[in-house]
Amino acid sequence: MAATTPSAVVVPVNDNLDAVSSPGLERRLNGLVEEGSTRLVLDLTNLRYLASAGLRTIIAAHRFAGMAGGGLHLAGLAGFAQTVVEQSGIAGRIPTFATVDEATAAF
Repeated sequence: MAATTPSAVVVPVNDNLDAVSSPGLERRLNGLVEEGSTRLVLDLTNLRYLASAGLRTIIAAHRFAGMAGGGLHLAGLAGFAQTVVEQSGIAGRIPTFATVDEATAAF
């Protein structure tokens, strides 16, 4: 379930972000943006596995939110998921933060 803060909507992502789970997350994020919530924070604290389909979903959500005048921040990356994000190069294009509080405050 997403939590709304004064500056952003925080969307927790748990366990795996892969070809099975990515389409549902993409629909959810797109729906939030279409409803006017254009500042999104993905809480990846409990993310254990990140596949290429998950990276594509993150990039697409970042672009869609940006086109709507907002943005996407990543929070709580660790372990394998952090390695994937760093090696893919998207960490340099999508703001990443250690905590959800830092990510929301950056908007």
